Amino acid sequence: SAYKSSGQYKRDILIKRIDKARQCHGRVKKQFEVVLADYSKILDAGDADIRAEYNKLNKECKKTHAVTKEMARRVKSVQAVGKPLFRGWEDELDEYKNEKIRRTSEEQLDTTRRGYLKVVHAIKSSEDKIDDVIKSLNDQLLFLSHNLNAKALKLFKKEVSTLKTDVKSLIEQMDKAIEETDKFVETGSVAIATPQE
Repeated sequence: SAYKSSGQYKRDILIKRIDKARQCHGRVKKQFEVVLADYSKILDAGDADIRAEYNKLNKECKKTHAVTKEMARRVKSVQAVGKPLFRGWEDELDEYKNEKIRRTSEEQLDTTRRGYLKVVHAIKSSEDKIDDVIKSLNDQLLFLSHNLNAKALKLFKKEVSTLKTDVKSLIEQMDKAIEETDKFVETGSVAIATPQE
């Protein structure tokens, strides 16, 4: 059928887009690690260095905003090709005359779709947590912009400690999401191969 060639093309695109999302997810994780390290530096800074450390932190937070937006776009691009791919694959099953090959394709469909859904769920879950952490970061930065002195930072340490815990938890969740995408990308090319008669 025409879908067999276009379907394989879409499957290849799906793998590539998930791989791109995985790479972007990794960049987001690294960016949050940088922000976490910069928060530690600003807490340890003396009055003379606080402004410089704040400017550095603010710059890294802006980078974090940018890369998280890119990740959201990557996830949408994965879903844009994933949904029609699986619909078309299901339709294709009715075209097989050989029952054994049809079952093989159906099994591959189920395996690939399960892997795909795990990846999307893992990434979307970390996205939700990212949104919460970003909101907290914005609050922290707004406070810091008006309280750039060591005395104020001492009162602020508890809040920052909570934020650091949230960021660490987020990084752990992102590691799990990256692990799921790794599994899919590494095995996906086998699972999505269309059997030949």
